[in-house]
Formats: sequence, structure tokens, C-alpha cells
Amino acid sequence: MGLRVSRRQVLAWRLSAHSLGQRLPAARRLEAVRPAGLRTGGPDSAVVGWHARADGVGPGDVRDALLERRWVEAPTARGSRVLDPRDHATLTAGALPPDDGALVDRLRRRGVAAGADPGALLSAGAAAATAALDAGPRTQGELSQAVTAALPPSVSAFCTACDAVHVDTGLFGMVGLAVGWVRAIGKDDDAFVRPERWLDAVPDRDPAAGAAALLAWFLRAHSPTTPAELAAWIGLGPAEAHARWTCAPELVEVDYDGRRTWVPTDSVDDLRAAEPAPGVRLLPPYDAALEGPDRATLVPDPVLQKEVWRMVANPGVALVDGAVSGAWRARKHGRRLDVTLLPLDGWRPAHARRITEGLAEVAALRGAELGAVAVS
Repeated sequence: MGLRVSRRQVLAWRLSAHSLGQRLPAARRLEAVRPAGLRTGGPDSAVVGWHARADGVGPGDVRDALLERRWVEAPTARGSRVLDPRDHATLTAGALPPDDGALVDRLRRRGVAAGADPGALLSAGAAAATAALDAGPRTQGELSQAVTAALPPSVSAFCTACDAVHVDTGLFGMVGLAVGWVRAIGKDDDAFVRPERWLDAVPDRDPAAGAAALLAWFLRAHSPTTPAELAAWIGLGPAEAHARWTCAPELVEVDYDGRRTWVPTDSVDDLRAAEPAPGVRLLPPYDAALEGPDRATLVPDPVLQKEVWRMVANPGVALVDGAVSGAWRARKHGRRLDVTLLPLDGWRPAHARRITEGLAEVAALRGAELGAVAVS
């Protein structure tokens, strides 16, 4: 393998894909949501993630963009997130299994019996959810009930957390990708509607076109990479991942960290020229930039990886001049936000003051004042 790249180059390249290179000016701040969206997995995470990428972001701006329907909020293959409507199909329909074999593989790995006609499970579930949504906005629980009732008992089980029997969560998630329901912000914040009833122009939801766009985004955001990492990122079996990989554009083999990886040919020059971005960026927990399959590039120490990616309640991450400086965990007490910092490999003592200044802005976005900031 002739081409070799450093962690410094790869980190700068990947962060730039997530709009974490040059900060966007206020006039262009809406561009920050494309194409991966802003995660909604933690307190005010969408607005904090947007603030990390653009100037001029205020506390109510995410909701305003949703009310104006410039953006939509929807469940995707990578969790619930705020999206530009033009990217909705890529992160929903684009992640659907392309054929019955891929569907069977996904269900089998979850311990779900597909039956004689696996494709009928997905189509019947989507039809039931669509019929429910035709009657008006529906909560996730109501949609789950409708899908459960329409499918064979063999694909449902008792859920201790819900204290109810419902359809397998993986199959239900695929039904959501097939229908593409979006949250009815301003009408019923806890419920969802069909995208056709919400958006003036619904992008083409062809799964093949969406899969190609999703692969292109994955390669831009996570290369140098491998089919196995693609499988981990979407949640696929090896066969489906390799089938998707065959549709990739021309790739170049790269020696990265002693591994055999690939990068799109037309990205090689930009990858080699990538430089760390100046400034402080405070990424919220579960930010799209933190969800790549290659965690070691962000946090090389396996022990510290367990502190950043936990079973529950992940911290955010502070970037300082392109280095992964530390993790930050906030606790809100009334109108006060107290924060604990955990140094990571890019930490320098001088970073504490700069991170604290950024945390004061985050506190304001969350309707609070910054309290104590401690370094653990």
C-alpha cells in the first residue's frame, strides 16, 4: 500500500465533513445541518451541536427552523435527528435492506423469525403505520401498537421496559425508515405524521438512490474506512455491507494505523492536505461527529473510550484547535450548569480557560448560567 496518512490528517478530514472545519457565518448557519443532521439524543443537543458549527445560533433557533419546516425531525438509521428535508430520504429509505435476503439477515441477527415471506413483514408493517397516520398524528407508542397488531405474534415479544408486548424494535425501526414519518412540531410535538402531509416537496424515496447517497456520505465522513465499518455504522450483516460497498465510487487503498482501508479517489488530495481547524468546538453527547465506527481516531486510549461511549448518558467532547481535548459532562441545577471535564489525549492545561468560555455560551443556549467547572 503506497498511500499512508496520519491520525492528524484523518481527524481533520473527518471533522471537516461534519462542518467542524471553518465555522459557518451566521448568514449560512442553516447549511450546518447537511447532510448528517443534528442529533436529538441529549438535553438541547441539536442547538448545542449547531452552535459548534455556526455563528449566530440562538436558543430557539432549532424550533423556529422546524416550525418553518425548513428542517424536519425524524427517526433515522442513526437515531433521531434534525434534518434538511433534502436529506431525509438518504438517512431513512437509504438504510432499508435492499432485498429479502438482507432483511432476513437483519432479523435473524436479532433473533426474529422472518417466516415464509419476509418482505411481507416490512410491507404489512408499513401499510399499518401509514393507515394509522392517515387518521392523524400518532405517537411512537401508537404507531408501535398499530404495527404490532398487523404482524404475526412471532415477531413480537414482551418488553420489560414498556410492560407490554410489542413488535421487535429493529423491525419497527425499519418500518419507520420505510414510511419516513416526521415529528409534527407545532401541531403535536409528541407525535409523528407522514412526510407527504408535512413537506411541500418530498424528495424521491427510492431506496437504491438513497443507498447510494448514504454510502457517499459514509465515505466522505468516515474514510479511510472498510466494509466492516460500514456494517457497524448502519447495523448490517457482512453480506449486505459488501453488496453495498460494490456500488462505491472508485477507491484508493490506504495504509492507516496499520490497517488496510479505502478512501474515494477524488478525495485523496483533500485528505492529504487536511489541517486541524482553529478554535473551540463543544460537541454535545451523541453528536453525529462522534458516532463513527472508528473510535480510536477520536480517542486512542481504550480505557478512555469507555468513558466517552458509555452504555447510557454519554458526555460531550471538546475540540480545541482540532485536537480532541476532553470530554465534558454537564448537570443542570435550576438555572445553573455545573460541568466536569475529563482530559483526553489532546488536553493541555491552557485549554481549560478556553473551554470554560465556550461552556458559558452553551449554558446560555440551555437557559442557564455556567456554574462550577471542575477537571477530574
